[in-house]
Amino acid sequence: MDLLHELKTSFLTILPLTFVDVLDIGVLWFVIYGLCVLMRETRAWGLFKGMAVLLGVYFIAHLFTMKAVIFVLEKAFNVGILALIILFQPELRRTLETMGRIRLPVLTTEGTEQTMSAHWTEQNIYTVCDACERLSSTETGALIVIERRTRLLEHIENGTILNAVPSEKLFETIFYDGTPLHDGAVIMRGGLIHAAACFLPTAEDEKSVNKALGARHRAAIGMSENSDAFVIVISEETGRISVAERGKLNENVSKERLRTALMQRHTSFSAFLDTYSVNEQMSASINAICDACINFSLNMIGALIVIERQTTLERFLTDATLIDAEVSKEVLGTFFYKGTVLYRHAAIIRGSRLHLAANINVPIPESLKNKSLGYRHRTAIGLSMNTDAIIIVVSSETGTISLADCVKDEDFTKRGISRSELCDYLEKNLLNTPFINMDSSDEEPGPGLRTRISDLIGGRNKQQ
Repeated sequence: MDLLHELKTSFLTILPLTFVDVLDIGVLWFVIYGLCVLMRETRAWGLFKGMAVLLGVYFIAHLFTMKAVIFVLEKAFNVGILALIILFQPELRRTLETMGRIRLPVLTTEGTEQTMSAHWTEQNIYTVCDACERLSSTETGALIVIERRTRLLEHIENGTILNAVPSEKLFETIFYDGTPLHDGAVIMRGGLIHAAACFLPTAEDEKSVNKALGARHRAAIGMSENSDAFVIVISEETGRISVAERGKLNENVSKERLRTALMQRHTSFSAFLDTYSVNEQMSASINAICDACINFSLNMIGALIVIERQTTLERFLTDATLIDAEVSKEVLGTFFYKGTVLYRHAAIIRGSRLHLAANINVPIPESLKNKSLGYRHRTAIGLSMNTDAIIIVVSSETGTISLADCVKDEDFTKRGISRSELCDYLEKNLLNTPFINMDSSDEEPGPGLRTRISDLIGGRNKQQ
């Protein structure tokens, strides 16, 4: 009862409320709410909920004057706060850094914000299972983490963000030996491949783990110990599929058992919601494209990158695979890595994202057929003559970077250009210019990004 009396006395001291009192309460509420939002992305969130429970018990103990419980909890709180600061120092530092990166709406001058959302469906689960079966049959090592209620931001941060629509071909490409993204784990969030090349913690008790297990299996066990994630691991020695959950590893799981397990748990998988500025994202994509092209040029890697503007390219595309990943040097490097199932395809950029992997079937002028041009260069010229797309070609023979834009005389707009020239040209012709509407319907000028993802995640556009 003493606690209630103290609360009543404290409440009466602030009556009547002034504007400053309301502002004071509002600021305190905003800070507490912000900290809760930030902590939800870390393993500290579970601890925060546990502390809330202890505070509730402490309050109840005061109501009923439970002296022994009050004594124990007060001693625990006195020592516990210092222990928590030491134990969660990395999380606290990351939280403060994140707070420093927050953009206030009144200070934001970028263009319209776009929102992309997705969720787990049976189609996602079938895609993951089919991909695992394919990787198993080719004995390709893989590590797939499916996020549930525990957020995995600290592990996502050391990888590469994709936010890509899952497909069998994309999983094969990511885990193909030698690509920039093959080493590490894929983390799935809300039905999308959220990040790749993520490094995971190993098992806490290494001595209890079977000595025959490799690094992937140990990482799978460690991840399942540190979170409630559902982890799939495929052995590159035997091709066997294993599943780790709650610190336990189930080996040699069949495709049917894997599908059943995912179906039973998919309602508890995390949702995904992201917001980004189109212009800001396009600027980052331009830098990533330029960095990737220079890397391709130095290593004699052939590449064909098509950037849509107002004209959609669907009528020229065949064997298309929906990807819709964020553009980065690592993603493009993986895409065009020689030997993957996608490296001969063109990368179609739409609305600052790697939208599709596809073959291009475009009319080629007769005068070009006798020239000593490779198929990528002929395709680039033909597509440029029929659309307003910007096409970048990197030669696998010479490493030369060429650019086609509204070609009229059957020759490239720019040939043998440097990174700075490419970057300047793309910034001049892409930033602050209209693109295909990201929220448009499936009618002309073309399906919007959100519509295409929503359709595929909902199972209406099933993967091959």
